[in-house]
Amino acid sequence: MTSHSPRGLIVVTGPMFSGKTEELGRHYTRFHIAKKTIGLCKPHDHRTGSAIVSRSGFRAEGTLLNSAEGLLSFASAYDVVIIDEAQFFDESLPAVVRKIMRERLVIVFGLNLDFQGVPFTNMAMLMAMATEPVVYLTAVCGKCHSTRALYSQRLTSETDRIVTGFANYEPRCLTCFEPPTST
Repeated sequence: MTSHSPRGLIVVTGPMFSGKTEELGRHYTRFHIAKKTIGLCKPHDHRTGSAIVSRSGFRAEGTLLNSAEGLLSFASAYDVVIIDEAQFFDESLPAVVRKIMRERLVIVFGLNLDFQGVPFTNMAMLMAMATEPVVYLTAVCGKCHSTRALYSQRLTSETDRIVTGFANYEPRCLTCFEPPTST
């Protein structure tokens, strides 16, 4: 770890299409300029492999981790640890991050809510643990074009909590969000 290394937890959250990966790229570039060592990781994911790619052109290779516990050894080599898609890690993530953030800066990116409008537990807990104000991004509503979309509206009838694929979702504001009905 280099001298004057930052410590703590920054959380960036919001719905799909809100610019989280663009924000990740901004943080990555900033700490690269500051000559900090940066560890970029995400949960093992077969959709995109280890690549972290934004619609605006940012691209970086991350390390795929099978569990949150894997972060402990991964993080030890870096000043700044950036975690993408945090909502997909197992439930031990908040406890693991609590340990790491005492030694280095952790920046976590993830969805705020699932397709039903229910918070992802990991993200809710990490938001409560943040040592900086939580960055809560919004998107443009796919229906009315409000710039305050907070929800990821599922456009398919699947009922599993996790269904990947950008084509399956669009951002929605509070007015236009249509939570699935219980059966």
